[in-house]
Amino acid sequence: MNPPSMSRALVPYQPPRARRPWGRWLLVLTLLGLLAGAIALYVALDLAPALPFHVIVDGDEISSGIDLAALSPANKLAIVGAVLLALVIATLVVTVVLPVTLLVVAVVLLLVLVAVLGAPLLAVAAVLAVLASPLLLIGGLFWLALRGARRTPSATMRG
Repeated sequence: MNPPSMSRALVPYQPPRARRPWGRWLLVLTLLGLLAGAIALYVALDLAPALPFHVIVDGDEISSGIDLAALSPANKLAIVGAVLLALVIATLVVTVVLPVTLLVVAVVLLLVLVAVLGAPLLAVAAVLAVLASPLLLIGGLFWLALRGARRTPSATMRG
C-alpha cells in the first residue's frame, strides 16, 4: 500500500469578494446617533426645572414635585440608559417581528387562496370524473379490444 499523498483539488480560481464596509459604517453611525441622543437627553433632563411630575392615583396625589432637574447625575444617567436600552430593544423587536409577521400573513393568504380556489376546482374535477366515468369505461374497453391480445408463451410451453 502506498502512503496517502497530499494533492490539490482542481478547482477554478475564485477571486476574493470585494468587502463592502457598509455594515461597519452603519454600526458606527448608529452608535454615534445613540451617543448624541444620550447627550441630548441628559442635557434636556438638566434644562427641565419647570416640568415637575405629579403622580395621582384615584384622585389622591401620591407624589408631587418630582423635579427632573433636581435628580443626581447618577439618576439622570440611569434614566438616559433606560431610554436608550428601550430604543435599542424596540429597534430589534421591530426588525425581527416585522418580517416574521409579513411571512405569517403571506402564508395565511396563500392557504386562504388555495382553500377558496382549490377546493371548488377539486369538487368540479370529482364531479366531472363521476360524470365521465361511463365514457371512460367504454373507451377503456374499446382500447383493449382494438389493441389485440398479447400472447405470451406460458411456462409449460417453453420447455
